[in-house]
Amino acid sequence: MPAKKTADLNEIFYRADACWDAGDLAQARKLFAVAARKGHVPSQMNYGVFCDVGFGGKKNAPAAMRWYRTAAKAGDDTAYYALAHVYLKRGNRGRALVWFRRLVDADEGSGSLELAKFYLSGGTAAGLKKAQALLNHAAAADPKTMTEYEIEEVERLLFELKSGKRFPLYLGVKPWSENTE
Repeated sequence: MPAKKTADLNEIFYRADACWDAGDLAQARKLFAVAARKGHVPSQMNYGVFCDVGFGGKKNAPAAMRWYRTAAKAGDDTAYYALAHVYLKRGNRGRALVWFRRLVDADEGSGSLELAKFYLSGGTAAGLKKAQALLNHAAAADPKTMTEYEIEEVERLLFELKSGKRFPLYLGVKPWSENTE
């Protein structure tokens, strides 16, 4: 993308973000849509959120998924996370795992944490071992890839694993078969 076009799209993005901060969600949605349609990846992700949640207009789940996928194809890690959670909410654990694994592959600590939770939910020895490895990966990840809450959760889960805590039905997640991989 030419530098001038990128600068123009960044300007639209920043204006949209300012509108969002000011509570003018309808204008923010319009601006994110403009930049998203012109290929601005962060705007694609944010426009997906606006469609998903219904900020500044009606909810539109198919449009949200389309924009999340578009941003994900461009390598936006936040879109990986959004897609994983949409699939998780829909009960499609297999597709959620695909996107959480992409986060792990991108060295995103949040993905390692979320995938570790899946392994903890099974309560098997092999699952606990995989969970511990993923939590160690998350602990070593760049702290910028996780929220403060996620960092604390990683530390807590590692402590609980080391103290021998059992994790069946962790966080209300139903156990899943180790054979799903």
